[in-house]
Amino acid sequence: MRKNPRSKKSFLILEPLCLDEFLFKLRIMKNGIVAAGGLLIDERRRVLLVHRHRYDDWSFPKGKLDPGETIEEAALREVKEETGLTCRIIRKLATSRYRTRLNGKLHWKVVHLFLMERTGGRIRVPKHEVDRAAWLEFDEAMKLLSYEQDRKLLASF
Repeated sequence: MRKNPRSKKSFLILEPLCLDEFLFKLRIMKNGIVAAGGLLIDERRRVLLVHRHRYDDWSFPKGKLDPGETIEEAALREVKEETGLTCRIIRKLATSRYRTRLNGKLHWKVVHLFLMERTGGRIRVPKHEVDRAAWLEFDEAMKLLSYEQDRKLLASF
């Protein structure tokens, strides 16, 4: 907090945003879906992907935040729920924003992905959301990933 030299009041210095960027962030906070997950690479340089039978897609394990959860807590919980593996976060990798349809309406979705390493457990999938989880070589994972933003992220390694 800084003091205004002409006043005794304090004020916050906020990051300058253009109007479009501000409105975009406001829309995401008001109507958006926030999710988090992990990109796991094992000691053999294989990548962990999950398959969702409902969408017939392959991606990194991820899911929506529960009320009161941080993005880091949600990322670790979602990876464990979808794969059976316990992990630790190494660092934040990326945040992607895109439009998705939910209950017939378009919503913004923001997904926070973290680089993680496995600390325990073995692959076990819940079947209701995810029907498969597999460690794959990079080339095979690149071919199977269903979404361009996931392929771009993996290609950066």
